[in-house]
Amino acid sequence: MASIFGTAENNTLTGTSGDDLAIAEAGNDVVLGLEGNDLIFANTGADVVIGNAGGDVIFGGKDDDSIDGGGDNDLLFGDLGNDTVAGGLGEDTIVGGSLLGSAIPQADRDRLLGDLGNDRIFGNVGADTIDGGAGNDLLYGGKEGDLLLGGTGDDRLNGQLGADTLTGGGGRDAFVLDPTTGGATLADADVITDFTQGDDRLELDGGLTFDGLTLTVQDGNTVIQDAQTGEFLAVVLGVTDLEGTEPTPEPIPDPISEPMPEPIPD
Repeated sequence: MASIFGTAENNTLTGTSGDDLAIAEAGNDVVLGLEGNDLIFANTGADVVIGNAGGDVIFGGKDDDSIDGGGDNDLLFGDLGNDTVAGGLGEDTIVGGSLLGSAIPQADRDRLLGDLGNDRIFGNVGADTIDGGAGNDLLYGGKEGDLLLGGTGDDRLNGQLGADTLTGGGGRDAFVLDPTTGGATLADADVITDFTQGDDRLELDGGLTFDGLTLTVQDGNTVIQDAQTGEFLAVVLGVTDLEGTEPTPEPIPDPISEPMPEPIPD
């Protein structure tokens, strides 16, 4: 594996046709992975990182970065800052915020794009925009109020904490509700914008059951509440006769449960 190191200045780092370790250090850098399975640490600065071919692992580091995984199956971390992260081709895993979180959630407003392939995208901290693109994607909003867009394909959207907006797009999509979804007021509820009867479905997690929900119609929309706590979970726009089956939920992957390389500090 070739090792490529930047400086405190603005650098352009170009990898080889093999597997590379690239560490950008400080400065607003451009890092090009080229071929091979590369490990790239952008670190401090507003960096542009393009993995290109190969299954790459990329850490954006601090500040507002632009990351494109390129071809193959990549593992991409925006880390701190308001990042734009695109998976490109392949089945990618994209994590928006830092694995350790941020002391200032507003500092992690990421735009995460799955593009082609069956992707897993985690917003983590901050109010993120998550777009699965083509393919059958798993989208997780994390904390704060996120915008989740499934795109084409059969997607699974889980807003998690915060008042999220969920749009499945084309395909047969699943919208996940659990007791932490929503809150005490209607404004805290997730909003599902394009639920299609017969195609899309609700999935319940965290011990919720359909018998334990209260459904009411308000202004042409279905409001879903937890019957036990009274909390508002979701508003399904344009649907007044919501019917649901209770499928066995798929296991929800944990973005930090898999062995991953540790970021190299600045």
